[in-house]
Amino acid sequence: MAGFGLRMHALGDVPLRWDEGWSIALATVPVREALRLTALDVHPPLYYLLLAPWMALARSPELWPRLPSAMAGTLAVPLAAAAASAWWRREGRGHATQTVPIAAAAATALAPAFVYYAGVTRMYALTTPLLLLATFGLARMGAARARRTRCPAPGPAAAAALGTAAALYTFYYTAFALAGLYAAALVAWPRAWRRYVATGLGAALAYLPWLAVAGPAMATRVAQRTEPAAALDPAAVAALLDDGLFAAFFAYRAGWPAVAVATAVMAAALLLARPRQAGRLAVVALPTALVLVGAAAGSQAHMFAPRYTIVATPFLALGLGWAAARLFERRRALGVLAAAALVAGAWPTLSGYAYTREAEVSDAYDPTELARAMQDRAAPADLVAFNVLSLAGAYELHRQPDAPAWTYGQVWDPVREPPAAAIDRVAAATRDHGRLWLVLYRGTASPGSAALKAWADGSLFPADGWWTADTLVMSYVNAPAGSPWPVGARFADGARLVAAWWSPAARPGEGIGVLLRWRAARPIARDGRVFVHAYDAAGSLVAQHDAYPVADSRPPGTWPPGETLEDRHGLVVPASARGALRLVVGLYEPDGGARWALEDGADAVPLGTVMVTP
Repeated sequence: MAGFGLRMHALGDVPLRWDEGWSIALATVPVREALRLTALDVHPPLYYLLLAPWMALARSPELWPRLPSAMAGTLAVPLAAAAASAWWRREGRGHATQTVPIAAAAATALAPAFVYYAGVTRMYALTTPLLLLATFGLARMGAARARRTRCPAPGPAAAAALGTAAALYTFYYTAFALAGLYAAALVAWPRAWRRYVATGLGAALAYLPWLAVAGPAMATRVAQRTEPAAALDPAAVAALLDDGLFAAFFAYRAGWPAVAVATAVMAAALLLARPRQAGRLAVVALPTALVLVGAAAGSQAHMFAPRYTIVATPFLALGLGWAAARLFERRRALGVLAAAALVAGAWPTLSGYAYTREAEVSDAYDPTELARAMQDRAAPADLVAFNVLSLAGAYELHRQPDAPAWTYGQVWDPVREPPAAAIDRVAAATRDHGRLWLVLYRGTASPGSAALKAWADGSLFPADGWWTADTLVMSYVNAPAGSPWPVGARFADGARLVAAWWSPAARPGEGIGVLLRWRAARPIARDGRVFVHAYDAAGSLVAQHDAYPVADSRPPGTWPPGETLEDRHGLVVPASARGALRLVVGLYEPDGGARWALEDGADAVPLGTVMVTP
């Protein structure tokens, strides 16, 4: 109950983080798509597959998507007690003292890292109960072999195999922790090696299908990003190991004194331990050491992140629980002093930082902003397309039931699919919608995002656009442009409107597509913006679109004589509009708004009409 209360406190208070949006999006897309994307990602799929049915049950930002992490973190507390009881079971007595499992459960309940990640919609909290389940199973298998049980119950082996395979399917870095765990089990119960090999092989066989799917992409990523071993800087590796140890203890806000206190408590208990008990502390040392080395090595192919060392923290918690219990059994005052020191060391982190979810947050953003913008501007029948799933997940969590559906073209980190595949998906989804909202994180900074926008600019009709923080939002009309109509309008500055196409009909609330063909008769000395206006029978302006030609990319001053440019404009028809709308086109000065004159003295070119009917 204490662990549950710590994990539920302020669970929904912090706004959704960027990576949490990625989790929600992957839990929303079809399973086949989730598997394809995670095969290209740096995390395997189990967490997302478990989150998907949960997200289908209800929606309560930000509490609901974080509840599975809180529940997994709570489940880790009794599993820590069970694992500690099995691992430090006293030979010949058939049971462990109650002090060790209770202390291990308390250390797990109070560990700041576990409290922190129990409030994050990511896979890290799930790794802890899975690793502890494997620890429990291996310890029970070893104890059975020590008692020379020829046919042990299948439960421990099943628990170890399930915990091992599920952990690997949840987070790649658990492989380092599991390697250390199996090695520690061999140190503690060497006679059970056949059972451990069989269990490990069974889990590996269960993991082979995923390795076959994701292995090639992961190998390519590692080969492309990893520096040769000879080029690694030993000082940099040492610094990463140092950071990893700090992160494994999750001593943020508390600092190195908290790490020193924890280390001193374990060292004091080790001095008082019997040799057999000391040998079993390999379950603390080996997984922790291999995780730190693995995180340092993995940083060469991806990056170093404190969250990656959380797979070492369960073993540190088991070690701290064992140490406090042993000191308490030897002398109660020592045990109480050790427990008080550990709590004091963790308190600066646990009392505030663990609930801010600030670790590794670089750019703050408002996860509700886009959903609110779509609620105000978009119609339910529209479609929203994202260039990164993190923004899509935030939109999915916060959008109203009548908000537009969404699709994606994943062309931003951590996964960049081929631009052609992204364009095909968005194009196929857009066919059934009259308006597309293209949401591009960092605009066209990536080649894939630029290709996605170029497709929309050349296939649809731009209607609106704005920047929100570092995200570009563009609105496009998806409507037929009708048949070409020769115009031949001549502007005094040398611009020629050669021909035009436009939608012959529209419905209220939908869009009109207008395609203009421009040509320069001679060099044009100034730049001008194009306006396309729609007027009703009373002469009132009901819709318009203003932009530089060719999606703001080709002002008239850049037109070489003789080049023909196709220029697209989208107009959104108000829901109240009815009857014939008259279209008018022209150019005007960006500063001041003065219209460009035609050779006949007019300041606009009438095109034709669009019939609006319900």
